[in-house]
Amino acid sequence: MFMKPLKSTKRIILVLFFVALGILLSFFVFNKESVAPQLEGKQVDPLEEYYVFWLNSKEHQVAFYWKDEKGAILGNFRNLRSYLEDRDKELIFAMNGGIFDPGGIPKGLYIQKSQTYQEIDLRGGEGNFYLQPNGIFFLSNEGPKIIETSNYQEEDSIEFALQSGPLLLENRVIHPEFNPESESRFVRNGVGINEKGDVVFVLSKKRVTLHEFARFFKEDLKVDDALYLDGSISRLYWPEMGLPFLGGDFGVMVGITSN
Repeated sequence: MFMKPLKSTKRIILVLFFVALGILLSFFVFNKESVAPQLEGKQVDPLEEYYVFWLNSKEHQVAFYWKDEKGAILGNFRNLRSYLEDRDKELIFAMNGGIFDPGGIPKGLYIQKSQTYQEIDLRGGEGNFYLQPNGIFFLSNEGPKIIETSNYQEEDSIEFALQSGPLLLENRVIHPEFNPESESRFVRNGVGINEKGDVVFVLSKKRVTLHEFARFFKEDLKVDDALYLDGSISRLYWPEMGLPFLGGDFGVMVGITSN
């Protein structure tokens, strides 16, 4: 008479155990289905990995700066800001503007205020600048353009021009020499133009490959043409975004002021 209740009690405990286990397993299955999509395969927003400045032609004026009227190379953002302040202009954004040779001399074509300081470079060579096709970013009466160097034609209406390379995009096609599997990573900056003629300046916040950089311009910014400006030395001045950097050791700089 004593053993039967014991067996019954054990049976009840065992049943309760499996019921509790089933409820617990159901909870984990439900939780995985509802939470996993938020955690698994999470991707970082590309815009969080780059500084992106869109030029507003109604509010901004863009120009290239290398030397002052006395022939002194400006060289850094502090000098550029002071140079503009002396002319009652406020620098709101600046970026290094292209590859240069020792002494801060622009590599390839450079035009500032319609004066040609450096002639176009059609030679071959080593390094990013000579990774063909390279290109020219210029400002004229017809607006801003980025074109392949071999297609460039001199025009009296061109006020500013700089040559750099390689082209990142040409008619939305990524440079054919860029390797998606490349492991060559640097901080990089560049400029792009979309089909409407809007200009965008970009600096990566981390080290990226040329292919990744070009893909960002194409897929995320939807630009048609883009030009690589420089690599590891790349910096920007953008106090509105908490980036008041005034240093640098550059050749040409691109500066944005208010109209």
